[in-house]
Amino acid sequence: MTTVGVLGGGVAMESVRAAVADTDAESVAIDPAGVGGCDVAVAVGPSGGGDAERGLLERAGTQARTTRTPLVVVELGGVGGRPVEGVSASVSGHTPGTACRACLRERVAAADPATDEGHCGAAAARFAGAVAGRELTTLLRGDESTLVGGVIEVPHARRRVLPVPYCECDGGDTGSGAGDESEGGDGAGVPHHHEPRSLEES
Repeated sequence: MTTVGVLGGGVAMESVRAAVADTDAESVAIDPAGVGGCDVAVAVGPSGGGDAERGLLERAGTQARTTRTPLVVVELGGVGGRPVEGVSASVSGHTPGTACRACLRERVAAADPATDEGHCGAAAARFAGAVAGRELTTLLRGDESTLVGGVIEVPHARRRVLPVPYCECDGGDTGSGAGDESEGGDGAGVPHHHEPRSLEES
């Protein structure tokens, strides 16, 4: 049975767990150190919360990269570790061979977008969790999703995340792929539009 490790809680995680319950996979609560022991992990946390809360997402991202474990991140109140203005929440997918969590953070930081207080209401959080659950179940079926190597913002925007040059994740160990491929870039500086991928293709 496929094991989905879940980190964090709240209404967003409730939506994720509900989606996983509709599949043959099993969701198991873990801490960041347990990321490598599951088939795929999902981490939920605030972008503008305290250091401990933000650290959950970053520790999960580091463990996922180190153990080459697919990771879905539901970030409440922003994207890439920043409370980006106009972004209530974001959902990103990181797998071996695609941009990691650290790459997303660097891409957003380089764009230096306007920020706000990072508020994410319950409705937006639940919706973000539902988006993550939908894309996760698509991947668990073996189908393709643009979430792999990408980010979905709430309110809706779907973007591709390119690996940062020389990052430890696959694809970032050369100077290629450093440019911003945004079509009419509008904030986070993360490129738009890419082909959907499955977990096996990453």
